Amino acid sequence: YSFNGGSNWQKGNSKTYSSEGTYTVTAQAKDKAGNKSATVSGGTVKIDKTAPVVSTPTKSPNTEWSNTNVTVTNNATDALSGIASSKGYYFDNGSSWQNEKTKTYSTEGTYTVTPKAKDKATNIGAGTAISVKIDKTVPTISKIEKAPSSEWSKTDVKVTVTASDALSGIATSSGYSFDNGTDWQTNNYKTYSAEGTYTVTSIVK
Repeated sequence: YSFNGGSNWQKGNSKTYSSEGTYTVTAQAKDKAGNKSATVSGGTVKIDKTAPVVSTPTKSPNTEWSNTNVTVTNNATDALSGIASSKGYYFDNGSSWQNEKTKTYSTEGTYTVTPKAKDKATNIGAGTAISVKIDKTVPTISKIEKAPSSEWSKTDVKVTVTASDALSGIATSSGYSFDNGTDWQTNNYKTYSAEGTYTVTSIVK
């Protein structure tokens, strides 16, 4: 028996392919007198034992917290059989597979994105998990107070804002404005020392 068009012959009528690759099977047989049959195509044998390479996924926007939808891209590759054309990607540790290599997160919350990919031979590869954090709700300002609290003061006046944010929290840098967003600062208070009249319009992010 030959499985490669007569280039090699063997005793048994079966052949096991174990190495990765694509093989064209062309079967032929010969009798004890040396007569050879016509070659018969046996199609192809394709073997892929290597899992896809799943690199760290990318996200857009690429920030720790986002106030908009976040799209994550699974950057998996597979050098031999290729990523499966149906249900080749997942993002949530295997709960649901999908055809597309991207997934958009739109609901507020914190997500652990664990990327995996499956090739056409059903090998599965895994990548490094990333976090997606979405907060679309503005902070709440509960109180603005000044000290001293009199209408007019002969000393410096300190204005303090009390605010909260249940999800991402107030920005640790430049989270407070006292002039309607023109200037931002880290502290939740501002001291006015120069004489004059000031309109204090606080914004928090």
